[in-house]
Amino acid sequence: MLHSLLPVLSVLSRIVLAFSPAFLVPLSWAWFLDERHHALVWAYGFAFTTTCGLILWQATRGYRRELQAKDGFLLVNLVWTLLPAFAAAPLMFTVPDITWTKAYFEAMSALTATGSTALSGLDALPVSVNVWRCFLQLVGGLGIMLLVVAVLPLLGLGGVQLYRA
Repeated sequence: MLHSLLPVLSVLSRIVLAFSPAFLVPLSWAWFLDERHHALVWAYGFAFTTTCGLILWQATRGYRRELQAKDGFLLVNLVWTLLPAFAAAPLMFTVPDITWTKAYFEAMSALTATGSTALSGLDALPVSVNVWRCFLQLVGGLGIMLLVVAVLPLLGLGGVQLYRA
């Protein structure tokens, strides 16, 4: 069973690695606006996400095969579950009085491009946090388009198949 999941985890590792440079956007804003504490949080977020991606890649790099439709569904679910967790972690250290549930909700709503928020007083938040929230919206919107245009047709799930389902 685990052996059949390893190719999916191999692709997931590359997606996590591709997502990790996103942390450099708020890091640069925090650095140039002299928010040293926040810059450190974004740098740790980048390092943690990159390290997790590299460890997963190292563990699964030899497991490659063409993904089937069921693998694609698993991969999409893993991406929609794990990327918001990585994106939410820095919010725990940069947004005052935030819970993990609210941080995860913020990241999930941004990466799904819904625009919902559980926070109030957005103008009082550090600039790097608002940049992160906006950038995640951009990444989420592009991710959905990439999924529909590029990934699903490779799995034999184009628009007609989705309509029928």
